[in-house]
Amino acid sequence: MILWGKISQFSVFMVLQLLAGYRKSGLLELEDNDEQAIIYLKDGYIEAVSVPRSDHLLGARLIKAGLITQADLRKITIASALTEKREFLGIALMSSGMIEKQAIATVISDQAYENTLELSNWVEGTFKFVVPTKPVVFPISPHINVQHLLLETSRRLDEGQRPTRAKQSPTDE
Repeated sequence: MILWGKISQFSVFMVLQLLAGYRKSGLLELEDNDEQAIIYLKDGYIEAVSVPRSDHLLGARLIKAGLITQADLRKITIASALTEKREFLGIALMSSGMIEKQAIATVISDQAYENTLELSNWVEGTFKFVVPTKPVVFPISPHINVQHLLLETSRRLDEGQRPTRAKQSPTDE
C-alpha cells in the first residue's frame, strides 16, 4: 500500500488529482461502510471506474445506446459460450464485426463518468492506493484524462445532475 487515508480529509477528487499529477499506475480502492469502488489508473489516466452498486452490464448499456439489439446480445453470448476460448463481451462483439472498438470505448467512458458522479457524493470512508504485483490490463479502455473527468463531473453537478443513488449518512440508517 502506497497511499491511504480518510475521504473526509482528502476527497476522492483530491486523491485522483494527486495520482494523475504523478502519473501513477495502480488501483485506488474506496470503501464506505458497505460500499466499495475501485478506480484503475495507468500512467495517471483512468482506465476504468467500478462502483458495484451502480454498475450496469456492458450488454445492457450497448442496447440502451442503440448499438446492438437484445437479439444481437443473445446471439453473441450463446456463440461465445459454445467456444472453448471465453472472451469478454466487447472483444466477442468486435470479433464478430457487430460493433467497432471506439463505440464500445465510448460506452465504457460514459460509464466511468457516471460512476465518478456517484463517487462525488462520497464524503466518508477510506481510500487506499495500491500497485498490484501484476498490472491490470483492460482489452478496451477509454484512457480518460483525470482533469477532464473531474471538470466534466463538476459541470454535470453544476447543471443539476445528481448521482442516481443518494448517499446515506450513518445516522440515516
